[in-house]
Amino acid sequence: SQAERSALRDAVIFVGTQSPDRTRLHLRAADAFALYSKYEGLPHVVLEAMAAGTPVVVSDAGGNLEVVEHERTGLIAPLADEPALAHGMVRLLTERAFAADLTARATQSLERFSWERLVDDTEAALVESLSDTRHSL
Repeated sequence: SQAERSALRDAVIFVGTQSPDRTRLHLRAADAFALYSKYEGLPHVVLEAMAAGTPVVVSDAGGNLEVVEHERTGLIAPLADEPALAHGMVRLLTERAFAADLTARATQSLERFSWERLVDDTEAALVESLSDTRHSL
């Protein structure tokens, strides 16, 4: 990969494909997590990092904005602003109390993405849709 050919190769460990259990261990051991993608649906990997207690910095693409609230549950760096991404990573690595606060709030925010909440929200949407259909008949 490009990262492996860059100066990052000495600062980053590339572990390859891992089992879900090993992935969780790596996320728990990480000091910070970055997802700087151009397109993103619901970023499950960000949810996993947050659940592991790892502070996150993400791009402002798609679903990242549904999961991360800037300076409350993580950091958001605009796409095409690599210095902002780097600054976010430096903040997470050097401002440990700030990172711990983000992590605590992120963990609390995960309730919004629980299966129970998903089922309840889906059921409510279906009931509302059926109600709207009946009124229009």
